[in-house]
Amino acid sequence: MSLSPANLFNDLIVQILVRLPPDEPECLVRASLVCKHWYSLITGHTFIRRYREFHRLPPLLGFLRGEVDEFTSHFVPTTAFRPPESCLLNCHTLDCRHGRVLLRDTDSVDLLLWNPMTGEKMHLREPKVADCYFRAAVLCATAGCDHLGCREGPFLVAFVGIGTDEVAYACLYSSVTDKWSDVTKLQLDYSFTILPMAPVLVGDALHYMCDSGIIFRYDVGSEQCISVFDQLNDYSDENVLMLTEDGGLGLASIDMLTLCLWSLKTGPDEARRWEKLSTINLKMLPNHNPSCLAPSLVGFVQGVDSGIIFMSTHTCILMINLKSERVSKVCEMDDDFEDIFPYFSFCTPGRVIEELPEEST
Repeated sequence: MSLSPANLFNDLIVQILVRLPPDEPECLVRASLVCKHWYSLITGHTFIRRYREFHRLPPLLGFLRGEVDEFTSHFVPTTAFRPPESCLLNCHTLDCRHGRVLLRDTDSVDLLLWNPMTGEKMHLREPKVADCYFRAAVLCATAGCDHLGCREGPFLVAFVGIGTDEVAYACLYSSVTDKWSDVTKLQLDYSFTILPMAPVLVGDALHYMCDSGIIFRYDVGSEQCISVFDQLNDYSDENVLMLTEDGGLGLASIDMLTLCLWSLKTGPDEARRWEKLSTINLKMLPNHNPSCLAPSLVGFVQGVDSGIIFMSTHTCILMINLKSERVSKVCEMDDDFEDIFPYFSFCTPGRVIEELPEEST
């Protein structure tokens, strides 16, 4: 069946617009203001889905960062995108994943879900567990979701903590039931601290990096069990957990100016060992002074088609795509940086606008 001239013209427009770079969100906004027809095309569900599927990897729009000795989170933009509220007073960032940001409101002692695209906030009471140092993560709960635009669907919040009684605690909140699960407990041989960085999701299990060479695992699937095991023998608090290409648990470490990538292997007897996958030479890092200290790893983000490592050179934040090994500078850094949570999301124009220019005749 042949297309009409009008449909052919619309398809040509879409073929052009879908190629606008996602890390320059202002391009789509300007295109949507050309005329009502372009606006209806760009804000339609069909175009938005096609745009996300074409680019696959959501762009880095900015960082959530915390100030040292100050419970205030800031959104630091790396593109033209500006959220409705960029400074979250009395809030501490816990996680940033699948288009949502999870914070702790230190005034109300609530967990707070924030949607940077709309500014919408949702308060969530913390679970009733023993006094402990805890971390929390937010996850999309839509079965089979590709995570290209899932920030408005059902979600889970995982809560994990280590008590002063050397007991590990974990429970799960579901937005579908609006309830926390029963608390799972594990008696530990000794106490340790869960480090303030986003966990890595492998299958149905969240993995948290801890001090003392420990990795904390919480299965958020049907089992909802917790366990702990060791990382590398020559561990460092600056090692970061990552996802390997085959979907397994990996780890990144730095040896002088070499980035080392490892994969966790489990033998028939359930014994775990770390196998080195590859190395990346960091000597040609941009803005790195050889006389300065070696760069430090500050986080990992799971992408649709690749993983991204973030590191600090003490003057800026760099982003390394593990698939292409491309290194790019994303922002300057000062001494006030503490926790860093990258925010990846597609930014498309809203579906409502008060005035649009009339279409030209």
